[in-house]
Amino acid sequence: MSTEKPASATIGQMARRLKLAPSTVSRSLKNDPRISEATRNRALQLAKELGYVPDRRVQNYFKSIRRGCKGVAFLLSPETYDEFQRGNTFVGRLQSALQAALRAADMHMLIANAATDLMADGSLYAVVEGMAEAIIGEVHDPDIVQRLAAHCPVVLLNSEVRCDNVDAVIPDLERALRRQIDFLVRVGHRRVACFRPRPSSRWGDRRLWQEYEDSSNRLGLAVPKEYLEPIQFGWDEHPHAINEFLERVIRPDIQPTAILTYDVYAGELIHQLAQRGLTVPKDISIVGFDDNTYGRFCPVPLTTFRQDFEEMAQTAVELLKRRLKEPSRAARVVEIAGQLVERKSTAPVGKTQADVDMGSTRQGKGNDL
Repeated sequence: MSTEKPASATIGQMARRLKLAPSTVSRSLKNDPRISEATRNRALQLAKELGYVPDRRVQNYFKSIRRGCKGVAFLLSPETYDEFQRGNTFVGRLQSALQAALRAADMHMLIANAATDLMADGSLYAVVEGMAEAIIGEVHDPDIVQRLAAHCPVVLLNSEVRCDNVDAVIPDLERALRRQIDFLVRVGHRRVACFRPRPSSRWGDRRLWQEYEDSSNRLGLAVPKEYLEPIQFGWDEHPHAINEFLERVIRPDIQPTAILTYDVYAGELIHQLAQRGLTVPKDISIVGFDDNTYGRFCPVPLTTFRQDFEEMAQTAVELLKRRLKEPSRAARVVEIAGQLVERKSTAPVGKTQADVDMGSTRQGKGNDL
């Protein structure tokens, strides 16, 4: 449920206009026989005039309150909230995992937007209104986090911000990247390129790029300067960015034998490589990151790294429960490992497509970190 104030009329507004109790108005709109016909007609007429539309999310919230569930606000940064509204599968998986973990703990989740739901004193609208007593936040502004923590318990999820008395749960990105590169090196790859935004405002991109350079140096891999040039693009602009990236790196002297990327870009990478006469995985292996629906619709089954959102969410809820009991305890940061899932988009250097089809890669097999 979003905690943004609804644009249409509310039960409370109509109750004030009609000089009735909100419960009477609510029952009138449901044609409750306990309410007189005259009162029901007045309420229904005003609802029609004001264009009142029942908010099922609010109804579900109050049903949860009646069951004794605690309200927890899942606070998203403005950028993440926009991606959530657009149906980004990464955010959707994170939200779904958190909702399941909260439900298992007899808690109810409300979704809030840091761009619209913060109050002037730094608190959250849902907390001030009594709809939530704690926050699990995917927020990246330390000032916002510190001010929120002054009003209620806060646990961060998938955020690099560190504040006193604020716990955090994050994916172990460095370990994930090392696992990907070590896997590729083990099957003969020595030229591994990376396609993801650079430079980037996202902490995850920055950490993955840093580990890419560190691991490449550790293993003595060739990293031509062309691999490290800026890769910048906006929403839905990645096809053009991929074309520029491939124009830069697909050259006989520096052509990579493998490319690391996110699942969302993998399909377009495979498509544009094919336009250049290059086959995945015979000529170039592709390794994704996230194991989401984008990867599952790739023309070649995608080897990828699956983040364990379920464990991240469960850990965040457990930390929140402890924080509610012990508000002043020292903050903890927990990093959650994931799993490399090998499919047909990767193959040892020099393998033919026939070798791949005969099973030299292991379809769908995961390797725990």
